[in-house]
Amino acid sequence: MLNNKSFGIGFILFLVLSSTVAQVATQITTPLLPIIAKDFAVSAGLVQRSISAYLLGMALSGIILGYLSDYFGRRRVMLAALLFGILGTGCCIFAENAIVLIIGRFIQGVGLSGVWIISRAITRDISVGSQLAKIFSLLTMLDVLIICLSPLLGGVIESHFGWRFVFVTFLSYNLVVMLATFCVKSKLRQADIPFPGLYGLFKPMLQLLKNKTFLFFNGIVSAVYAIQVTYSTVGTFIFQNDLGLSATQFGLVALLISIAYIFGAFINSRIVTYLSIKTIFTLAIIMMWVGLAILLSVCFFIKLSLTIMLIFVVLGSIAGSIIMINGLTMALSSVDKDIGSSSAVMSTCQFIAGFIFTGLISFFDAKSIIPFTFILAFLAVIITILSLTAKFPEKSYIR
Repeated sequence: MLNNKSFGIGFILFLVLSSTVAQVATQITTPLLPIIAKDFAVSAGLVQRSISAYLLGMALSGIILGYLSDYFGRRRVMLAALLFGILGTGCCIFAENAIVLIIGRFIQGVGLSGVWIISRAITRDISVGSQLAKIFSLLTMLDVLIICLSPLLGGVIESHFGWRFVFVTFLSYNLVVMLATFCVKSKLRQADIPFPGLYGLFKPMLQLLKNKTFLFFNGIVSAVYAIQVTYSTVGTFIFQNDLGLSATQFGLVALLISIAYIFGAFINSRIVTYLSIKTIFTLAIIMMWVGLAILLSVCFFIKLSLTIMLIFVVLGSIAGSIIMINGLTMALSSVDKDIGSSSAVMSTCQFIAGFIFTGLISFFDAKSIIPFTFILAFLAVIITILSLTAKFPEKSYIR
């Protein structure tokens, strides 16, 4: 474990930049989906699959990149991953049709998966247990502020310069993260053990299969992530097509979500040392179901309105923030070694879940809220079941 004195403002800034770049790649483009579909004269479902392609790229590369970072050093692998992200972003900038755009997003995902995974591993390198939960809470508040400002920024840029310049802006963000990675060289874990070959990848994976704490909470985190990216895929069409918001107005909705998510992280950072983890999970899951109940009422009893959607996203964001933070902490705190590989497995499971459910939702009418609602309800059931069957520490984190 690194010296915690190295966890200063500059290092926090690096972690924020590196942990957000993969999410910003998705969020900054969400207001663009209806516009790109119109520009390329293709269906909404085809453009939505660009997000699925991005998540598939993340899923395919994540485990390998996290594993390699354990042996070749965090910095070296992160820089290589950023180069892939830059290449994919370039494809998106010059895409002349939806297929090239989808390919570009796939290449983006292959690279930026490693950046996200390694940033988590770095955080775990320097902390554990309740300290890790507090650090995740701080990073979550800062991360979400950047991530959820991204749709607003994307909407404003598109309205003035067109959707391609949004990808140009994101390319600049990639370059900033690369510069930050160079600047923190001395603070990142270096390669200090011999590389056993790719066959060694399967050993930590087999060990994780025996770690029930990791498996249960990894499942919870993956389901929460699937809810988040499914909303990202469909939310822009609901707010812009069904409710008549502009791309910039949709960005303001994303800003509201960021405030709610940050509020959830802030509350979690205050209660994590006073309430049991099981109690925190229970309260968050109840809040999640209240939001879903309101959305389900739209399917059967009342008409969809902006107010109903805003209530749903606020409650869901607060609950999702709390569940995600504590799920990450419980899973990663149960791991003593091969942290990069463990972080990679966890993130890859999230990407696979996101790929499956964003791909599934793309086959339904983007203007219908019913498939979206029932997919979210299904994922909420999974979260609830896993939470009821997971083993929680009685008072605090396992360390």
